Amino acid sequence: MQVKINNIMYGIPVFYVEKTLDINSKDIIEEDGNYLYHENDMAYSVLFLQSIFKQESEEEVHISDKKKWPCLIVEYHGNKYALVIDHIDKRSEMIIRSLSPNLRNIPYIAGGSVMPDASITFIIDVEEIIDDKIVRQQVQKEDILDNSVVLLKKLTKKSQIKLDHKPNVLIIDDSESFRAYMLSLLSILNVN
Repeated sequence: MQVKINNIMYGIPVFYVEKTLDINSKDIIEEDGNYLYHENDMAYSVLFLQSIFKQESEEEVHISDKKKWPCLIVEYHGNKYALVIDHIDKRSEMIIRSLSPNLRNIPYIAGGSVMPDASITFIIDVEEIIDDKIVRQQVQKEDILDNSVVLLKKLTKKSQIKLDHKPNVLIIDDSESFRAYMLSLLSILNVN
């Protein structure tokens, strides 16, 4: 699916998109610095992609900037999120190609696609955006600010794992202090 964000075309893999809709700005609620949208007894975390992909010269996005915001409802690990964009251009098939080594470190970009008109479209990494913007905020709300806990939570994706038992982690190190440190971090994540 091709979308426009800050006057630049991007691609979003269609398999993440559950539906598209326009959200009234009055229906977006701010709670503790996060935005929520409620629809049919469902609450969606709202992410303004304009803010994530904004250039230094561009102004910050405000809810009141528009009366209606085009939005993609996406699903990721059983949870639904509202990704606010500027414009939904069209649904089209794209062949996603990996980026060259020089471009692989661009945040929130999973790859690229050559369009029929020979233009290049960057493909948005929906998982990375949600992990970075939502999972990290949840960890911070739990008052666990240590970067190693954030890393462990991302690596184990404990919030997305649904098991009948606790996952096991094997760490090999001969240092007692490191072992004690890792045990305390893993216990926070409820991992053996």
